Amino acid sequence: MLVPRHYDDMKVMFFNHFHNGDIHVSREFIRKIMAKRPDISYSYSHQNPSNLLADIPNLSFDNNAIHNVREHDNLNRIGDTVYINTWYGQQHQKYLKQYGITMDSLYSAFNDTCKGLLGFSLNNISSNVCDFFPTIDYSKFHIGEAKNWLANNPRKKILVENGQALSHQAHNFPMASVIINIAKKHSDKIFILTNQENMVLPENVVYSHNIIKKPMRSDLNEISFLSTHCDVIVGRASGVFAFSLTQENLFRRGTKYLCFSNLVPRMVNKFWLGPLLQNKVNYSANIITTNEPNVNKISEIIERNI
Repeated sequence: MLVPRHYDDMKVMFFNHFHNGDIHVSREFIRKIMAKRPDISYSYSHQNPSNLLADIPNLSFDNNAIHNVREHDNLNRIGDTVYINTWYGQQHQKYLKQYGITMDSLYSAFNDTCKGLLGFSLNNISSNVCDFFPTIDYSKFHIGEAKNWLANNPRKKILVENGQALSHQAHNFPMASVIINIAKKHSDKIFILTNQENMVLPENVVYSHNIIKKPMRSDLNEISFLSTHCDVIVGRASGVFAFSLTQENLFRRGTKYLCFSNLVPRMVNKFWLGPLLQNKVNYSANIITTNEPNVNKISEIIERNI
């Protein structure tokens, strides 16, 4: 249901019923919409840690309002609040069926919502699609310990996002074991694991938690900060991996990504892009995507690309 653009004293509640990565990939759309229409009051309702978007000024968090809407709803009005869905699969996969789990789906969904509700398109904000990829103001997060660690560890660094994929978008092979075996043969490199496991680590393997040293709350944005100082990023197409998908890594650094995912793009180096945007976006990063299930071959692929 579309809401008239002239609706007085409108409040906007962004919402998403799903995971951390889904919240992260929506962040720059939200930041830019808020800047375009600062006269509106904005909140975000989701069931993930409240600090995920702490770097977006004037965006409040509400973990209860999400119960007012279903996962496929969009542009529902309840009282003076309009609910905007930020999920890829909203409206019964309206965009997902056409573009898959890509930036194309997000861009199209936000663009249609802005035109229907706010009277402008995303192109009125910026004609450069790359401007809508995620950015993070790391100064708003707990990065002091990580900065100190980076200053004292100049070796080549590989960030390994070894957590489980929660939405069946990648094989959950034992990544930490593979990395530890590789690390023993590459003492000139440091391997950073994002998910703590009960394993004995060689000297050149460290958990991100022990670098960041953040008490309790989610450290996904701090892991993203670490990613901007790593030469190679290895991971499944999961929430943790999504936090490394930032403008800095994708467009301003020569980052190498090795992504294990069933979301293998048709075109080389076009991960997370579909037919709408793949000719409009060119990464400076080198993104290698594979859906290889064999652990021995996976080990060979990782070692070949670090």
